[in-house]
Amino acid sequence: MSDDGQYWIIGSWDNAFIVSNDYGMTFTHGIPSNSQVQIDPVTCSSTGQYMAALDSVYHTGIYVSTNYGVTFTLKAASESWISNAKGLSFSGDGSLLYVSDTGYGYNYLSRNQGNTWNQSGWVNNWSGVLKVSGDGHTIVVTDSSQDVYIGKA
Repeated sequence: MSDDGQYWIIGSWDNAFIVSNDYGMTFTHGIPSNSQVQIDPVTCSSTGQYMAALDSVYHTGIYVSTNYGVTFTLKAASESWISNAKGLSFSGDGSLLYVSDTGYGYNYLSRNQGNTWNQSGWVNNWSGVLKVSGDGHTIVVTDSSQDVYIGKA
């Protein structure tokens, strides 16, 4: 959800995710509701301009919007790590998009809303929890033992 609550993105396990641009009064599907996806997690920049939804079951990729959820484009579908991706977070201004990979224990970072990716950091036995500070410079993750790791981007 955006900081002011106007823009929402909600993941769903019923082959869709939904978005709202009116404080949750109405919702529309971010992609066709009959799509073969199960979305979890989702993320949104502080203004709501940038939204992303990760298909963490069928591993089709990351659906990214740069226009307040009006349209979504599939990103990272051909990346080798997408089949293990679990965590997803935008920085507050939307300039950085982070994804955690539970299979190899790496973070992946995009500085252009998912068009290209760079490996960024490593945590053994990743559990998939990923949070990024508003400015995008502090990353917090946990491993399967619930140990907490804090990194600087």
